[in-house]
Amino acid sequence: MIESVNPPSVWPLDDGHLWQKLVERNDNAWAYLQAQLLVWVSAHLRARLHWMSHEQIGEWAGECTQAACLHILARLHLYRGEGPLLGWCRVVSINVTNDWMRRDRRDRLFAPSPLQEESGPVDDSTNQVELAGVA
Repeated sequence: MIESVNPPSVWPLDDGHLWQKLVERNDNAWAYLQAQLLVWVSAHLRARLHWMSHEQIGEWAGECTQAACLHILARLHLYRGEGPLLGWCRVVSINVTNDWMRRDRRDRLFAPSPLQEESGPVDDSTNQVELAGVA
């Protein structure tokens, strides 16, 4: 869980060494990356989801950060050193977060709405057939 991680405040390694530690699945390197991503994702969500409570944004940020870390872990071999590793990770995490927001919006837009009106009285012949099937 992200809340229980105590990463070092300053990572002394350069991008190459940090990448190597992430590939080796070093706990401190991943804790450091998660802490960085959580800050970026939280700020990104706060700016776009201002209508949500701080608790909801915190939950979303945690979920998006975990999803981003999984995404980064699966695609770490794609990093080619063309820019800072943390910059690449930040772009990946923001893209994952944007996908989450789009998916949530789509789910809310296309969710079936509750019926607003009654369907009317039930036909007696249909009701008798249903009651006969139960008995």
